[in-house]
Amino acid sequence: MTNQSELQASIRSSTSTVLDYNGDWNALFDAEGINAGTFNERLITYLQNVTGSSSTNINDLKAQYAIDSGVSNWNSVTSVGGFEDGDALLLVDNTSFLLLVDDASKLLLEF
Repeated sequence: MTNQSELQASIRSSTSTVLDYNGDWNALFDAEGINAGTFNERLITYLQNVTGSSSTNINDLKAQYAIDSGVSNWNSVTSVGGFEDGDALLLVDNTSFLLLVDDASKLLLEF
């Protein structure tokens, strides 16, 4: 499974949808209450919400999301989720590590 496939599977798990790639993302945007717009406009808003950034540069936002997820770049992201108080999110990267993230800390397990 590619990272894009894993990312889409994570979105489907979150939204309970089985659509094409853009359809699953749009279902996530709808669930997050993100206003209608182009795919990139909605992705920017989503990434701003989960990273807390006010940047409008989609590539900067993707990079920040990846960093917050504990991976080196957007293409390594395999899960969606917010980083809000009290939330925990388990992320897996292809480089043989698990990262558990909550608002207060990050726990990296390498194997």
